[in-house]
This record gives sequence, structure tokens and C-alpha cells, in this order.
Amino acid sequence: MIRFFYTALRSAAFFVLLLAQPVLLFAWHPSNSKKLDIQLTPEVGEVFDDNVTYTKDKEWDLITELALGLGIKYEGKRTKIDFAGRDKQQFYARNSRLNNNSQDARLDILHDLTSRDHIALREKFAHFEDPRSFEESFGRPSGRIEYTQNQAGVEYTRDFGERFSTALRYDNELNFVSGEDSRDSYVHKAGADFNFFKSSATLFSLLYEFTHAQFEKAQSARIHTAAARARHYLTKQLYVESKAGIDFIDSFSGDKMVRPIFAVSLDGDLDKLTHARLLFETSTSTNPYTMDIFEYMQASASLRREFTQRLSGDVAAFYGHG
Repeated sequence: MIRFFYTALRSAAFFVLLLAQPVLLFAWHPSNSKKLDIQLTPEVGEVFDDNVTYTKDKEWDLITELALGLGIKYEGKRTKIDFAGRDKQQFYARNSRLNNNSQDARLDILHDLTSRDHIALREKFAHFEDPRSFEESFGRPSGRIEYTQNQAGVEYTRDFGERFSTALRYDNELNFVSGEDSRDSYVHKAGADFNFFKSSATLFSLLYEFTHAQFEKAQSARIHTAAARARHYLTKQLYVESKAGIDFIDSFSGDKMVRPIFAVSLDGDLDKLTHARLLFETSTSTNPYTMDIFEYMQASASLRREFTQRLSGDVAAFYGHG
């Protein structure tokens, strides 16, 4: 049944663009045109990869990347819309057989139903052949794997005065993985957050999430997560956050486990041109490649700098095991 949607999902980025068209027609009205921001971004890059096979038989290559991105932002009185899509072509200098094309797109819609009731809709699509980041390669089987993923979610938030709020959310994820031994999978997630604002700079939350992961014609796994979170804003754009809790796991094999989770991070803008993120995390999760519960520890750091309106650079480091 999952494979039935494969062709449609391969073209999901195109359909997301179609979804954006009514937004453009509405926003392009003379009374709304000043609220619309459209950016077309060409990208050129050169990458050195010491293991393009993603196996123990390493082989290096130089990769030329050409990409074209489209960004659309609209901000009205009660509605905000943010769309971003990109098509990227990779050319391998030594292994032209590995040349490939990838696409990714996302759409976020925020709408204020009332002054206290808010709804968020999100859609994210990705189709690629090799990992695009350290985090994506973490827990991934060896070898080059073509991977298509579509994520969709909705979140409702209710503000109870200035100090309390609650959020209810649902997310769905479809994964299609190439390979004779691979199976397509889907994931359902439902959760709730209960938030207390001690001040404008400090937030405490109690979190619950239920995860159900199912592989096609195979076993499923369920995870109940209960956690507490604290966030403190050092500035209006920079915050430190910590989270601790427990995962109650019913694994694919039927084993029942209890595992602790912990995370601490620093995230935000150091100034108008510089964004930084530091993360340390220990947790468990399912992944779209294997019918296993993935227990992991990871530490990462990234820094992005806008030098001019047309030129930016970033650096990242990652360590993990699991």
C-alpha cells in the first residue's frame, strides 16, 4: 500500500509549489504585495569527500554542486507563510556514475484563529541519494541508498493568559528506501506540551509524545516519551535549553525497554549576521532503514555567517556513536 504513493511523493516538491500558487495570487493583490518576499537563489559549491561509497572500501572524489533555490515568505495580519525549495545536481569528477539529482522543499503556515488560539501546518519533502549532513549519515547503513521522505504535521496552541499555554500536535512521516533488503515505512507521532512562562525570558515545559513506527508487511514499534524541558533566553535571539525524560519502548522484536533521554543545547543568533548552535544529546529513536531501536549519543556544533546579501559561509562539526 505504501509503494502505491511512491510516484506522487517523488513529485511532492512540485505539488508543494502548486500549493504556494494560491498564496502568491492572494499576496500579489495590491493591498498585500508589500507583505510578500520572493527570493531565487543559485548556489555553486565544491566538496571533497573521502568516502563516496559509504562502505569500508573507501574511495575519494571531488564533487561539484549546482543548485537553484526558491524562497517565498508572506506575512499578513493573522497569517504567516514560509516556503523554501531547492533542486541540486551533483557532478563527481572521478566517478561520473554517481552523478545524481536531489530535491527538498518545505512549507510552514502559521495562522491565528483568535488572539489566544493558533494553528500551525507544516509539510517537508526530501529526495536524495547520499546524506546531506553529519546527522543524516548517523545511524545510516553502509552503501549509497536512494531515499525519499515526506513529513506532514499540524499543531494547535492555546494561550491561557500570559504564563500558561498548551499545544497539541500530530505528525506523519512516509519513508521510501531503495535496496533489495529495504522496506518502506511510516511513522505516526502525537504529543502534547504544557508550558509555564516564569518570565519573558524563562520557560518550563512538561512534554508527552507517542510514536508508532511501522515497516511495510513487517513488525511495528511504539515509544511513549515523558520529559521536562527548560529554556532560558540569554538575548531575544539566543537561548539555552535542557531536556530530560524517559522513553518507554515496545520494540520491533517485542522487547520492552525503559531508557533515559537527555539533551542540552545553545541555539540562536549571536548578532544580525551570525547564527550558532551547540548540541549534546543522548536518546533513542526509530529510523527508516532498519527495524531496530537506535540508541545514540551525539554532539554537534555549527556556525553560519552572512558576509553580504549574496555571500554566506558555514562550518560544522559532529561526533556520535550508537
